[in-house]
Parts: sequence; C-alpha cells; structure tokens
Amino acid sequence: MTPAESPAHRSTARAIDALRGYWSGRSAVLFWPSFTGTARVLTGQLAACGATVAGVVTATAPAADAPAVPHIFSCAQQGLDVPRNGFYRWLENPPPELGAWLDRVDPQRSWTVLGDNFLAAGELLGRPVHGWRRPQWSAWEDKTRIEALWHLAGIPSPRHVVTRVDDPAVAGHVRELDRGSGVVLAIDSTRAHYGNATGLRWVRDPHALAEALRWAGERARTVRIAEFVEGTPCSILGTVLADGVAVFDPLEIVTLRERHGARLTFCGSSTRWRPDPAAVDQMRHYVRLAGSWLAANAGFRGMFSVDGLLGEDGFTATELNPRQASGLGLREAWPGFPGYLFQRGVQEALPGVADLPWQDVETAFRDAIRRHPSHSVSVPAPQASLPPGEHSAHLITGDLARTVRFRLDDRRARLTDVDPLPGDGSLGPTAAALARLLGRPELAAPCDRFHPGGTP
Repeated sequence: MTPAESPAHRSTARAIDALRGYWSGRSAVLFWPSFTGTARVLTGQLAACGATVAGVVTATAPAADAPAVPHIFSCAQQGLDVPRNGFYRWLENPPPELGAWLDRVDPQRSWTVLGDNFLAAGELLGRPVHGWRRPQWSAWEDKTRIEALWHLAGIPSPRHVVTRVDDPAVAGHVRELDRGSGVVLAIDSTRAHYGNATGLRWVRDPHALAEALRWAGERARTVRIAEFVEGTPCSILGTVLADGVAVFDPLEIVTLRERHGARLTFCGSSTRWRPDPAAVDQMRHYVRLAGSWLAANAGFRGMFSVDGLLGEDGFTATELNPRQASGLGLREAWPGFPGYLFQRGVQEALPGVADLPWQDVETAFRDAIRRHPSHSVSVPAPQASLPPGEHSAHLITGDLARTVRFRLDDRRARLTDVDPLPGDGSLGPTAAALARLLGRPELAAPCDRFHPGGTP
C-alpha cells in the first residue's frame, strides 16, 4: 500500500475538499509586512482552492519577485514610515487613507483578510481576519513566561531563574547556573517578537555579562537566565485538533556556535535527522503534553512547536511557538496539500478541517515527511573566492569524507546535497565544515569534534 492509498492519507486529504468548499469564489486581501516572492506559496494555495488574491497591504515596496495582484497599498510607496517589524503595531491604529483605499477597491467589504503568523486582530477595517493570532495563545511564546507551562505540564527544562534585567542579584544567578559552558539569556516579548535566536545571548565569560545585560535592557524588562545545555538543537511540531493532538517527528535546527566566542548562528532546519527512536518517543510525548495543556487551558487550536535540545541526559525544552512554525517539510513532502490554509482552517474550527481525526493527520504527515525528507540550510560565506552559482567540495566530518554540493549567492552558501549523509542524518557538522571552508573558521556544530590543530 502506498502512502496515498493509506486510510490516514485519504482521511487527511479530505481537508483539501473542505478548504476548496470554503475558499472557492472568495477574494482575499493580504496584510503582509514584506511582500516578496515567498508569498507565492500562499497565493498558489488560494488559487488551487478557488480563491483570488485581490489586494495586498504591505510595509515595504513590493519585491521584484512578488506575485502580481490587482491592488497594492505599500506604506513605503505612500511615503509612510512603517518598519517591517512595526507593521502590526501600525495596524492597531490604521490611518484614514488606508481605510479609504480599501473601501475604494472593496466597496462591499466582502474581502477576507489574511495575515502572517503574527496578525493579532479578528477584524480589520470592517473585514474579518481568517486565522488570526489570539492573545491568550501568543502569550506563551514569551521565553520568560514559558517556564510556568513546562512546570505545569511536566516537561523538563534547563535550570533557570527569571528576573528583572536590572536585578542586582543577576551576577550571582549566573555563577550558580554556570556549569562550565556558560548561561543563556533570553529576553521577554513585551516590546517585540524575537525568533531564530535573535532574543538570546550566550554568556560564556563573566566579563561579557555587563554587555549582555545592556543589550537585554534595551529590549526588555525581564530575562530568563538558564544553564547552557549541550545537545543538538531541535524542534518538534504538533497540531491541536478538535479530538486530540497530532505530533510529528523532531527536526534538526542547524545552529552553529563560535569555538571560543559566544555568538550563535542560525542556519536553517532539516527533516533528515534520525535520532534514537527512544529519544523520538520521549520528545513526542512531551510535545503532546504541551499541546494538551494549551488546548485545555488556553483553548488553543492549530499548529505549534516545542524547541529544545537533545543531549546525553535526554530532551530539555527551551521555548514554545504557539503558531505555525517553519521546518516541518510538509510542502516538499506533499506539494498538493495546502498547509497554510489548513492551519488557518484549524484555528477557525472549520468543519472538515479542525475535526479531522488527530491520529490520521499525525500518521499521514509523518509518513509523507519521512518518505520525502528535506532541508533548508545555508551558512555564511563572507570570504568565499568562488563565483556565484553551483559548487561542490570534499569535506571530512565525523572522520568520513563527504561530497557537499552548495549554491553560493550573496555571501551565503545554500546546502543542496550531502553524500553520504551521516548515520543519524544530522547536517550540523557538515554545515559547520562548509562554513569553515568558506571563511568562518571559528564556527562549529554542537556535536563537532575537532582534530588536533583545529582542522576539521
């Protein structure tokens, strides 16, 4: 039996019919901080479900590769100073000219609003927002608050202290929590959202603490100070449906570190990782606990992820994303499944979508992604002497020679293929070796082992 013939796949595929039934004949207006070619995924899913993208409201000027739409309101082109990261705050009190423009192009107010994962309003300028971010859900993305959920749900996390940035006892907390590898400072989300390690600082040297606290104080009021845990950074995604929580397989978050410094460099993610099956079961169990807690205590619906580290002592959770997070790999594994619209349909309790059996969704997604693993990994290449385009290199990682193919563009190298893959499928060591080859000799992966003299 092929995956497409399995009962779980057929059951989950019925969501496509339900989404077509909802979207067919509708017009949508996208509220998007930056309108680029990445929006083609959403516009393509809407078109496949019979809908039309009639308009876009964006902070920036549309990129050259952005999809064509009939009507665009660009803040930049209108002479309005709206930064990308301040777009949704600006929409909390939209200017009259935006409302006038929207009523001119949609006089019947019949268009449905779609935003990205951070649009936190159920209605905008007299039009419904489909799949909006509820505040009681988004509150748990705060890295200083999430420890309460881990405790209540029974999920392990690193030893930590949550305190004010200006607490005079901070230095003492750091000394107590540091077991030799330093501590990690994570700031709250009161002023902005911080993703992809932008809200973290790894403090390995007590002398660097003052600078880290200065950085934190400019952005937040409270900070979580946690021991630095050695392990593979990873993420496990799940979906809260009407009858339970579907949990998928862990993916590797490829994050490189400086061998002697304290900077963390996010490089992407991979579904090729195959950790020990017992560890997979443990991680998925914890994620199911988190999803069940969110459903019972916050009325949560839809996709979420738990990020953490898999080390020698098991899994420890570090943060939760109560929204659709990147890296699942479903688009590559099941191209015809409208994952973005599926997520929004679950959030809005759409019949035929939110009420799918959780076991079927879990099985269908896991089977598809395991059969078609993928990755999106790129490393900095500031001193590469090669011209832009496709290249290959022979690298040694884990005492084995590997052929690495990559595409060089704009001072970054995008990993396209590794042959052979490591036994556990981890791409972190290969990404680090490629970065060292291309001008970042100080970068390493969490599980790197260097030969004498520091030669990879």
